[in-house]
Parts: sequence; C-alpha cells; structure tokens
Amino acid sequence: MGLRDLSERLADFGSYADKNFSRFDRVEQKYRTITADMRRGLTKQKAIIKGPDAYSARSDIAMWISDAQGAASNLHDSVETAHTDFTRQTKSILTETARYDQICVPLANAKIGDDPDVTTALVWKAACATFQKSEAAFYARVNSIEGSFQHIEIVWRQESEAQEAIIQASNAAQ
Repeated sequence: MGLRDLSERLADFGSYADKNFSRFDRVEQKYRTITADMRRGLTKQKAIIKGPDAYSARSDIAMWISDAQGAASNLHDSVETAHTDFTRQTKSILTETARYDQICVPLANAKIGDDPDVTTALVWKAACATFQKSEAAFYARVNSIEGSFQHIEIVWRQESEAQEAIIQASNAAQ
C-alpha cells in the first residue's frame, strides 16, 4: 500500500469509527436498564404473597431475571468481539504507519536543497505532511475509542456484579 492510500485510510478511519464504535452510550445504558429491570423483577418476586400459585409465580420471575442476565452477558460478548475486531484492524494500520514513519519523520526535518532530486523530495515531503496529519487524527481517535472500551468494561463489571447479587437474592426468594 502506498503512502497516499494509507493517508486516505487514516483519514477515513474517523467516519468508519463513528459508524462502528459510536454505540458506547447506548450499550452502557442497556447494561444499566437490564440491571434496573432485574431489580424491579426481584421486588415483584418478593412481593408475591403466599398462596397456591406463589411458588410458580416466583419461579417464573426468577427465570425472567436469569434470562435478563443472559441478555446482558450476550451484549457484553458482542462488545468484546467488537473490541477484538477493533484491535486487529488498528494493529494492521499501526504496522503500516510505523513503516512510513521511518521515511516521513526524517523528511520532516530535511532541507530540500540538500536533495539532488528536488521535485521528488517536495512530493514526498508534501505526502508525508498529509500522512502525519492523518496519522495524528487516527491516533487520537484510536485512543478515544480504546478509552471508551475500557470505560464500558468497568460499567459491565459493576452491572454484572449487581446482576449476580440480584440473581442470588432471587434464588433465595423462591
């Protein structure tokens, strides 16, 4: 892949990232909503008065609570898969950028007058300037998305812990 193509890929990464990795707020809200729904289910389960159908009703709610935790776990699996894909894709691009950094970093400080082929040096210097601008934006976006993945993992751990406590309380309420 040429420097121009790589620069375009780096520049296009922003819109790709927005399309594929902009759902963090919704995922976080979904984790929290599932936990809140599970709490409401537990409250309903505990409020069931003893009677002929009480065990069955409590059991049905316990099953629903367990299913809700399964849905949260499936959502988390999707987030982990997205993170793995993101890491794989960015690693590939980072490998390519490292190769061109070896060319462009020295050129950024080079004096064009020292090069016997001034036209070629000017073309490379201009291409490298575009590349380095795209590269800086790419790194900023990657770091931001990686931070979002780390944040959503923290939220998942908190919600998962709360959900597990709800499951235990639900099981005890049966």
